[in-house]
Amino acid sequence: MIASHYIIEEILNSWDEKDKLKENLEKFSKRYPEDKELNEIYKEFMELSKKEEKDKDKENLKKIKVKLEKLKERRAIITHGGSDNLPYSDRRHFSDEYARS
Repeated sequence: MIASHYIIEEILNSWDEKDKLKENLEKFSKRYPEDKELNEIYKEFMELSKKEEKDKDKENLKKIKVKLEKLKERRAIITHGGSDNLPYSDRRHFSDEYARS
């Protein structure tokens, strides 16, 4: 199972609080171990938090935030069906054959 866009939005909402951000990323990466994209972002964040380079940190944090925002957009499309993800081409109760009779 993958994290929904609501989960990613919650992570993004905690962006300004580094401790809360770390907590949310850790919590949701454990909750969704099959979500490769989210776990990759979590690993990047953890590696970045171990480093001491402040100038590069800000730049890399921006990249991580952009990745999360893009992931949120993709997940919103996936979880809401999107144009190519609908299981049925026609969701009406009756097909054209029944409508003509």
